[in-house]
Amino acid sequence: MSNIYFLLFVLMCSSLGTGELSDAHPRPVLSVQAVEEEVRVMPGGTAIFRCVVQNLGTRKMVWAYNSGESSDGRFEYFISVMDVLFTSDTRFRVELNRGPDDLMYTTLILRDAKMSDSGVYVCFASSHNSANSEARVHLHVTGGDGE
Repeated sequence: MSNIYFLLFVLMCSSLGTGELSDAHPRPVLSVQAVEEEVRVMPGGTAIFRCVVQNLGTRKMVWAYNSGESSDGRFEYFISVMDVLFTSDTRFRVELNRGPDDLMYTTLILRDAKMSDSGVYVCFASSHNSANSEARVHLHVTGGDGE
């Protein structure tokens, strides 16, 4: 639970002193899109999740996980904020690359996938005072025993 409070603190502080734009000059519309909506790997394989974000501005990119078993859609844990990992699971790595036209490319890499890693991985951009935008990628770790 302390992970959630720290994440909220980071997101709240992320826009302090950034000169947020007023309503008279609204910021460009935020867009988050998954490159693939479904990723399938065999146990022991590497899963790669990619999102493209346009007009990130001062918001922070977050990767989170939900096994899909929760009916309220809450995240079971946060994996990263920008390129800082919030998990002790060393199988994860995150990469961020800036592109032209205010594009941000974020890639989450999961090595040595296990059946228990199956679920929904969400990349989203957020700050405490702006609308969120997200993209969901479903991971299916299958195979080995005829699945």
